[in-house]
Amino acid sequence: MAEEADRQVIEYVQKQEMDYAQTELGTWGRKTRGTDEGETPKKNEVWTIRMVIKDLNDKLLEDIEKTYVIQHEELPRGVEDIVSEMHHGEEATLITPWYDAFGQQGTEVIEPFTNLRIEIYLR
Repeated sequence: MAEEADRQVIEYVQKQEMDYAQTELGTWGRKTRGTDEGETPKKNEVWTIRMVIKDLNDKLLEDIEKTYVIQHEELPRGVEDIVSEMHHGEEATLITPWYDAFGQQGTEVIEPFTNLRIEIYLR
C-alpha cells in the first residue's frame, strides 16, 4: 500500500506546474510565501498553525486553525517535517502520502489511507 501511495504522490507532483522538493521523510513541499527570516518553531513551543487539507483531487476535506505544541506528535509527521523548516508568517504546501498524514486511522472527516495536499500557514 505504501508503494502505491508513493507512486500516486509522485505522479501528482509531476503534474504540477510548480516545483516541489522532497524532504528527508519523503514528503513533497514548497514554500508559497515567505522570506526565510524570523523565528522558526522549536520543540515544546506553542504555535498557531492553519491547515487547509485537500485530497489529491482537490476536494476540501478540512480547514482548521489552532495552536499546537511543536514536536509533541500533535501534527501529522509530514506537516511537522515542513513546519520545522518554516519561519513565522510563512506559507507552504505539502503533498504527502497517507502514512505521513493521518495514516490508516484517518480522522472524523479524512478517510483512512488518504494521500493529501496540505496548505500550511504558520502564524
